[in-house]
Amino acid sequence: MMEEYWDDGSPLDHSILLDNTTELCSHINTHERLDMMLPTDSDTTAATYQAFRSYLGAMMEMTERYGKSLSIICIGVDESAPIKFLGKEGASLISRAITRYLRQETRSHDVVGRSTEVDARGYPFFLIACPLLDEEKAGALAVRIVADMLSQALDPERPWMSLSVGVAGMAVDVSDPESLVGRGVASLQRARRNGGKRVWLHSSTAQSIYGLDIENTNNPNQQTKDSEQK
Repeated sequence: MMEEYWDDGSPLDHSILLDNTTELCSHINTHERLDMMLPTDSDTTAATYQAFRSYLGAMMEMTERYGKSLSIICIGVDESAPIKFLGKEGASLISRAITRYLRQETRSHDVVGRSTEVDARGYPFFLIACPLLDEEKAGALAVRIVADMLSQALDPERPWMSLSVGVAGMAVDVSDPESLVGRGVASLQRARRNGGKRVWLHSSTAQSIYGLDIENTNNPNQQTKDSEQK
């Protein structure tokens, strides 16, 4: 795995982030975003996965220590004929636009990152670490962000792109960043298997399978039942 570094050349890992929690949290009440301090990916401008993982690991330790909430939002671009037509060059442009919008609509201490892997069309998963938000509140945030982004970017008469979202919150059986990210990705995949264009909560997956519909923006708690059998 390639090692990431701060601008001053010092290694980037979760212990550095945890040791500097006071300094990092001082940015919460300013307009400067924490993820602008981290190494970013040139294709999407989001934080690299290694940097995102380090931050997430530090926040997991801190929230566990103080009994606070932490959730992750995982966003994926759904497959469609227009998306396929735009190709990998279009994927880079759209990925940058998604990252820019996510930063605009989230808090300064939320970190927007990306997955290491990309799909066949060239799109990564977009990851948002949300300290101090439980899974239900993070799900409501995801519904609002995605619905607003698509309403501004698309012609309602001719929509050409949709997004699926998975949300997972910290739990006693989550021991590391990969486990939490994995739950977010699994919830996103469940959303896609149920038609896409929706937000899926991990806790709902575990309890007889319910999800949040992105299109129902007036009632973010509207539930749509998963028809597939366990």
